[in-house]
Amino acid sequence: MKLISKLLCLSALLLGVASCDKDYELPPLNEPSYVLPDGASTITISALRSQYAAATSSTPLTIEDDVYLHAFVSGNDRSGNIYKQVILQDETGGISFLVDQSDFYTDYPEGQEVFVELKGLVVSVYGQEQQLGHPDGYLYRTPYEIFKQIVHKNGFANENNIEAQEFSDISALSSSVDGTKFTLVRLTGVHFEEGGNVNFAEEDGYGQRNLIDANGNAIVVRTSNYADFAAVKLPKGIGTVEGIAGRFNGAWQLTIRSIDDVYGFEEGDDEGDEPEGGVQTLPYTETFGSSLGLFTIDDKTKPSDLNYVWAYSSQYGAKASAYYNSTRYATESWLVSPEIDLGDAESPVLHFEQAARYFDNTQATNATILVKGTNGSWEPVAMSTFPDGSSWDYVATTASLAAYKGQTIQFAFVYKSTSTTAGTWEIKNIDVSNDDNVTPPSGGGGNTGGTGEALPFSEPFSSSQGAFTIDNKTIPSTLSYVWKWQSANY
Repeated sequence: MKLISKLLCLSALLLGVASCDKDYELPPLNEPSYVLPDGASTITISALRSQYAAATSSTPLTIEDDVYLHAFVSGNDRSGNIYKQVILQDETGGISFLVDQSDFYTDYPEGQEVFVELKGLVVSVYGQEQQLGHPDGYLYRTPYEIFKQIVHKNGFANENNIEAQEFSDISALSSSVDGTKFTLVRLTGVHFEEGGNVNFAEEDGYGQRNLIDANGNAIVVRTSNYADFAAVKLPKGIGTVEGIAGRFNGAWQLTIRSIDDVYGFEEGDDEGDEPEGGVQTLPYTETFGSSLGLFTIDDKTKPSDLNYVWAYSSQYGAKASAYYNSTRYATESWLVSPEIDLGDAESPVLHFEQAARYFDNTQATNATILVKGTNGSWEPVAMSTFPDGSSWDYVATTASLAAYKGQTIQFAFVYKSTSTTAGTWEIKNIDVSNDDNVTPPSGGGGNTGGTGEALPFSEPFSSSQGAFTIDNKTIPSTLSYVWKWQSANY
């Protein structure tokens, strides 16, 4: 009993001393180190791909040479979006290495330098792309105990070991396919086609979201529903996205490693981003330049296979389509305006620009405008024109609201489709005003000039500089311009 008492006293004394010692430090972590065996040779990812180019999906090739791959970890399962594989990258390219383990990212973090013993591994093919794996593993996944024995770490991980290739033009990914695929890339000046409207992934499967550059080129961002950011809404506006540029059956797809790879977009939570409502007065304008504004979407009929029909696009404005994955769906979806008080306007008119294709002469029933006045009934109004469907050119369109003067109204762009006909309809630069002589710009190009422009005057510079002119007071001969129309993004 005395011995127990003495031990308890000693323990208390030690605890007291330790708690008072503010300079106490944990022992330093052991930095991993690996030196290649004498006479060992290395091979690059590019050379490995070339040497085993004969591998197929049904016939993997075993690596017989006693060689090492010197590379860095550029992607792992940190967020749950990369599953049972690690992405390796060197100065010549990248490759996926299959591993039969989850949550191993703390062992092999991004930026970790590694030397991989390749002898006995296989080069297999999935989706027409080579990958490293083990001949006896399920789906060629390398058992984790073997993986740890042959993948040697050297030094502490440093994310600066991986340099992302930067692209502002998504099509440029294909300028050097072998040097770009399965490497870390940074895409700048891009926007999500469905930004602000849908999450990165569905609850029960992969999300496939179009990421579009300033030239209209797109890449699919593929996100697992197990990713820790799957339920995060796609950001609005223009920003930067990093990720692994993968390939599947000849098509590019981007895999984001974590939500930190998405930055520079519009900030704000869902509630903060919602515009204030209320009854609007004339002149009322909505360009759809950064969101759907006060417009709402009312899906009357939408199959579960579609995430949306109407959606905001920073490149096209409000866009409706029921054509997805080479399939046409039967839908009815309304894009509904806020309430607008027409006041004492004698000639209220709705102006907007529209582009449309693939309606196959069904626009009379499948692309219409309905208006609801004080009687509470939705009634059709006639459009002055409709695109002929031969191109994506925007057409300036008007619809008279004179029958509703003095009333508070709402109007809706009503999109319908069938299993055989599913057009695409794009709307932007909406203006409701009293002066039916105000002509919105044709194709976003501004008013056409003349002796003067009636109010309200607007110019979005979406496809040209419109009626604006440039007067260079001082410009040296070495410059070809100072002011210049460039694109809808600028």
